[in-house]
Amino acid sequence: MEDSASRFLLLPDELQRLIINFLDIHARARLACTCRAMRELASLARVETNTEETEITDDALAALLAGHPVIFRAHGPLSDGAVHAILACPSVRVLALQNACVSEAAQLLVDHALRINRYETLCLGGASLTTGSMRSISESLIGCKSLIALDLNGNKLTNYGVTTLAWAVGQSRRLKALGLRHTGFDWDAAVRLSIDLAPCKKLRELDVSGNNLGLVGVRAFASMLARRSALQILNLSGTGITDDVARELADQVMQNARLSTLLLSHNQIGKDGADALAGCLSGNRTMRWLDLSFNPIGPAGAARIAESLRRNGGLQGLQLRGCSMADAGCASLAAAACTLTCRVETIDLAGNDAADATLAALLAAPPEVRPGRLHVIVDDVMQAAIGARNGARRPPPAPAPLVCLPLLSGPSIESRPS
Repeated sequence: MEDSASRFLLLPDELQRLIINFLDIHARARLACTCRAMRELASLARVETNTEETEITDDALAALLAGHPVIFRAHGPLSDGAVHAILACPSVRVLALQNACVSEAAQLLVDHALRINRYETLCLGGASLTTGSMRSISESLIGCKSLIALDLNGNKLTNYGVTTLAWAVGQSRRLKALGLRHTGFDWDAAVRLSIDLAPCKKLRELDVSGNNLGLVGVRAFASMLARRSALQILNLSGTGITDDVARELADQVMQNARLSTLLLSHNQIGKDGADALAGCLSGNRTMRWLDLSFNPIGPAGAARIAESLRRNGGLQGLQLRGCSMADAGCASLAAAACTLTCRVETIDLAGNDAADATLAALLAAPPEVRPGRLHVIVDDVMQAAIGARNGARRPPPAPAPLVCLPLLSGPSIESRPS
């Protein structure tokens, strides 16, 4: 297919890009080899491949890299030759390899990526990095001047690996996002990490979810917020937070004027913890998104949060999925969200057995609120009832929040937990 005779080039630009996104990797590679305009268009979009389902050949990979992609994502194992080919591509600035390397290859990859000072985002989720490789990686990180986001989620770093990395991150002057989800460290490394990260004036996003931090570990991150931390997004989901810790965390959030997103799902926060966080919301104007999903806050905790929503002028998103709030708790939240003084745009009440009282509260919303400004996520049966009563189709889902390290996930946004 010659460039001048290609029917593909006669299509509108947006349609060309749409076709590129829907092509499988081998078809895209064949077209990219024969059509220069195709290569240019492909370079505007990120290159993604799932090597767990389809093995990518060296020729197909070479064709994709010939398009000079800026973002390269792969999910599944890659050969050593493929890894070296990716590293040799000078245009790649965002490299995300999920479950793509074994430990030896992963260490070599990270060392080389950090030393060449080219990558801005490096994601190596589930790359089998071990504690032994962290010292070399940390030494390379200190001298790296280009990296702004590092994602090591799912690697068994343990306390030693995280402590070693924390010291290196503390010396970095550019790193803005750090992902350490499910990396196997506890309160001891958490304390060290919070101390080393506190002076980092550039660090905006931190994900330590899925680690058994305990009371001491969560307290350490709470105190970091009070030390004029620059953090804007903090993920403490699944870290064992109880009501006592939630109260201390709420006190520190009140003193922090920068934190905008706090993720606390899958913990043990009950009524008392919800009450403390509600008080924090009442006096906080910087918080934009709060996730308390799958915490047993109950109807009483929901009622307290509903009161704070009427006075809070900044919160835009609230996730309360699976919080055992029953119909009474959901109704109080729905009524508060439908008031004109509440600025919440998205509220998730699914999985709470919402029924008639919640439906009545939603249908009683004033015209200024329904259906344009507020998006309420409820179970499908109730959503259908709302649509039938309003005489309208189900509204499209509201955009998800920028959670879980947006710098690490690029343009895409992580979906809400189901």
